[in-house]
Amino acid sequence: MRNLYLESPKQMKTRGMVMIGALVRDCSKIMKIVTGYKCSQRGEYIQFAGDHQTAWYPLDSFEILSLEE
Repeated sequence: MRNLYLESPKQMKTRGMVMIGALVRDCSKIMKIVTGYKCSQRGEYIQFAGDHQTAWYPLDSFEILSLEE
């Protein structure tokens, strides 16, 4: 797992830190809050509350509506 960084004027935050709590929407317009994030060589994946621990979804399948900052 690798860290991806987003630049901000105040400090550098890992992308995983800002993705937790983010509001995303899938193609069926259902909005969900991200509760887990992981990144591998295959891509970025997110998880939602109430899902099984092994349920991970590709981040690129979702529209990011807001990030926790």
